[in-house]
Amino acid sequence: MRNWWILCVIALSTTCAPGKSGLKDDVKQCSRSDLGGGDRVPYCTRAIESGGLSTENLAGMYFNRGSAWEGLNEIDRAITDYSEAIHLKPGFAFAYNNRGRDWLLKGADDRAIADYNEAIRHEPTLAFAYNGRGTVWAGKKEYAKAIADFTDAIRIDPNYASAYNGRGNAWRDKGDYGKAIADYDQSIRLNPNYANAYNSRGNAWRDKGEFSRAIADYNEAIRIDPKFAPAYNDRGDAWDDKGEYDKAIADYIEAIQLNPRYAAAYCNRANVWRERGELEKAISDYDESIRIDPRQPGVYHNRGDARYDRGEYDKAIADYNEAIRLDPSYALAYYDRGHAWEQKGEYEKAVADDSEAIRLDPKYGAAYRTRGAVRFWLQNWAAAAEDFARSLELNGKDAYSALWLAVTGMRQGSREWATRLEQQTGTLSGDWPMPVMKFYLGTLTAEQLQREAGDPAGTKQQGRACETEFFLGEWQLGHGQKEAAIGNLHKAEATCPRSYLQYRGAVEELNRLELALAPAQGH
Repeated sequence: MRNWWILCVIALSTTCAPGKSGLKDDVKQCSRSDLGGGDRVPYCTRAIESGGLSTENLAGMYFNRGSAWEGLNEIDRAITDYSEAIHLKPGFAFAYNNRGRDWLLKGADDRAIADYNEAIRHEPTLAFAYNGRGTVWAGKKEYAKAIADFTDAIRIDPNYASAYNGRGNAWRDKGDYGKAIADYDQSIRLNPNYANAYNSRGNAWRDKGEFSRAIADYNEAIRIDPKFAPAYNDRGDAWDDKGEYDKAIADYIEAIQLNPRYAAAYCNRANVWRERGELEKAISDYDESIRIDPRQPGVYHNRGDARYDRGEYDKAIADYNEAIRLDPSYALAYYDRGHAWEQKGEYEKAVADDSEAIRLDPKYGAAYRTRGAVRFWLQNWAAAAEDFARSLELNGKDAYSALWLAVTGMRQGSREWATRLEQQTGTLSGDWPMPVMKFYLGTLTAEQLQREAGDPAGTKQQGRACETEFFLGEWQLGHGQKEAAIGNLHKAEATCPRSYLQYRGAVEELNRLELALAPAQGH
């Protein structure tokens, strides 16, 4: 495996001033790759301050001290020294390369690309620079450019295992798992002890849903390098996918112990806490992840979700706002912020956010369905029907959109809803909410529907009971049975989790019904 930074061994120039007997040793020690950064920096500094080096050798000493600062994770100091090396030697390709990598570490992608461009311009066969620039393009989701750069790195150096791994990552991000795994295989063939390649291949297997193969690769990465924190983190993700939450948390803890500044591990552990309903722990871990790296839109989004689950809608909106500020193309953040506006009863804002999510992702079926529900509450039946129909076009097996479309059809006075619902049932599978659809089509009674909803246990039973009472109440409204509908909608309001569309739907229907009944009751 190649070194993370490139070391330049500088020979002592004949221009050294006489009497500088220690200068030769300082240059030699500064250039040693086997010394730690803390040991090398004093030698490099004495050589730089000696006044006895040629311009070219002085540039080399700044370069070597920059690499020593990197070993100490002093990235700003490293950038300063590489900049001085470039100032002294404007065609210093290695210095541009290393400074580009440091800009990448700081998240300054455009500056990193500019430096890699200069490195390649001065040294067109510098495989490292193509590999580094490919990494930046991949981070910017410009995968075609990334793959082209990794391919150039491999063309220059066919044994460059890291470039195969990088190209594999780009293929994986594009969803081409076959090509990704082929590149990881080649990386491992070139370097059988390359823990990162095993870890990357594990990620590809996990994306394919092959969790056992993923875990096997993570295990091998950990065997090769027991202190490789990303393998513990990613194996934790695989355990999470398998529903083995205790194992997931144990792996995240290990990753954090190995790297206390591992923001992703805190975030992933928070995700598991949230799945387990331990929201206080989840928010604490999201807080720590953000403290370490405040540039993560996904973590703000996830913390917003946890705050939403706690009913802290204003705080949730603040987190979604920050996620969107960091990534204005984050469709999911708009979608979830729309849910928070719904809970606050600010429906026009909810519609606006769902619309933006759809603009960003025109195939976002769930956003069409949610926007349709909000328009239904606003009694904009035609627009609601269009949204539910579009959601069904995007996902023909979306039973809930089919039900909402049927309810909307009743409100519009259409006679076509039953025919369409009957046609839709032929394309659907699964046990729920099929009984609700059968009730709407007249093949189940209300009593039979309620029995069907009562079979499962726990939160699943609560959800089914909620949906049964809501859709039963809507059917009764569509058939003029207002008093019966009010009773069932009250049950839905009491039963539904607040995150369900049916909860907000029941609240809005009851508000309208009870307001309409109030004058009559007053007489």
